Formats: sequence, structure tokens, C-alpha cells
Amino acid sequence: MQRNMIEIFRKNISGESSSLSFGFAGREQCMGSHSFGPAKRAHYLIHFIIKGKGVFFADEKKYVLKQRDMFLIRPGETTFYYADEEDPWEYAWVAFVGSDAAQITESCGFAYSPVATYPDSPELIESIDDIICHMQSGDENDYYLLSRLYNIFYHLSRPVINTQNAYKNEIVRRTVGVIRSNYFEKLTIQWLADQVRVDRTYLYRLFKKEVGVCPKEYLTQYRIRMATVMLSTTNQSIKEISYACGFTDTSLFSICFKKYLGFTPQQFRKIDGIQQLSFQMIEDGQK
Repeated sequence: MQRNMIEIFRKNISGESSSLSFGFAGREQCMGSHSFGPAKRAHYLIHFIIKGKGVFFADEKKYVLKQRDMFLIRPGETTFYYADEEDPWEYAWVAFVGSDAAQITESCGFAYSPVATYPDSPELIESIDDIICHMQSGDENDYYLLSRLYNIFYHLSRPVINTQNAYKNEIVRRTVGVIRSNYFEKLTIQWLADQVRVDRTYLYRLFKKEVGVCPKEYLTQYRIRMATVMLSTTNQSIKEISYACGFTDTSLFSICFKKYLGFTPQQFRKIDGIQQLSFQMIEDGQK
């Protein structure tokens, strides 16, 4: 089997006020055991497995995937994936950023897990192929690209199946909801525990077992994720964004941002449409 791969990046930067911006798209028939990562991405990135099998690692969990499964990579998350040796996958992907991106991905089946099963609709993959062909022609019209992107979301937002490892515990789900609704406030773990009416130590242990990180770590990651949205879609200063996302110190914000994404906030602001900053490979010992 021969590797066949195409990936197209937009050349022009979309408007700074966009609630959703297209980044890039591609399609690949992988060779057996072909891998990518570990790496951190700068965009939201959804892979759709067209045929074959492979393995995806995220949140320190392993997901064995097959045809019609899909997996989501969020900005700043370290992931690694590889094709099956005997039956390597073929997949297509789309990348995007914007203030609506987090909510859209949740409505498309990724609220509690980075993997799901996509509907058996030929139009879904055809929309990705349309984007690739359109960009190959040199036309980067935002309206057309977004129309195809929203068509993908339309099909995904219809009934979807979360196949693996959704947050099953009600206390964890409520805690995640409280964090997402109040991340911009000065939160403490004790306050979170009070909101869900459990002991602080019990919440810590339960949350870490279910999610893979402690509540404080999840809060920081979510704040960074929201910061990437503001950096991509507003003209606010780095200081204003750091405060708006719950950080009380701009220096700490910059340190955390680079730790999770591998870029400084200033570098990230220039990412839209720039291929060389679309991901960062992670060396051993930096995961």
C-alpha cells in the first residue's frame, strides 16, 4: 500500500472578529503503523476515519478506533496517534478556531469524550473534499469555506454516539459545568466542592480518577482554551485577555499558556493561516 496524502492551509488570515474561522483540511491513506506526535495543536481538529483502524491517545487514555469513528484534538492538548499495521486507516480532517468552536464541538458529540461515531452520510466527507478542491483552485472565499464547515457540523449535530469514556459520574459532570460557567472568576477547589455539595478531598480524588487531571489543572486548561478563542477573535490586549480568563497575573498567564500550547500568546495570535505554527511536536520528557 502506498501513502497518499494532501493537506491544504489557507493563505489569508480571516477577520479578527470571526466567531468561527476555517484553518486547514486534508485527507490521507496512511501506511501501516504511520504515526503523528506526540504533539500539541493550535486549532480544533477533527479526524474522520473513512476506513481501516488505528489508535488515538489523549488525556492519558488509549482509544482503539475504526471506520466511522472520529476523534477531536483541542488546542493545547498533547495527543499521539498511529495507523494499524495490518489495516491502516484512511482519514480526512478539518481544523478551525473561534469563539463558537468549543460549543460547536460539544454539540457534535464531544462534550465528554474526544471520540465519537459520525453518521453514515456521504455528504459529510464530500464536504471536506469540496473544501480541499476549492482551496486547490486558489479560492479562499470565507463564505464558501464556512458553508462547507457548517454543513459538516449539521451532520454531526444530529444524533451522534459517544463511543468511549464519557464522564459517567454526575458529580464530575456538574463540576465540569460549574468550571465552564465560572472559569473567569477567582475560583478555589473548596468553592467548587461547595457548589456540588461534596467534601473537597473526595471531589479531588473522584475528579482525577474520572477526568485524568485534578480540578485545578482542568480549570487552568479550560482557561487557556478560552484564552485561545479571545486571542483568535478579538483585539483585546494580552493583559485584558488574561484577566478575562481568570488569571490575576499576566506573567503567570504567559507561563501557563506556553506550558500547555508550546507558543506564547503573541505567537498564537499569528497562527491563523500560518502552517509552521499549526502544531508543536513534543519531545520525550516534555509531555
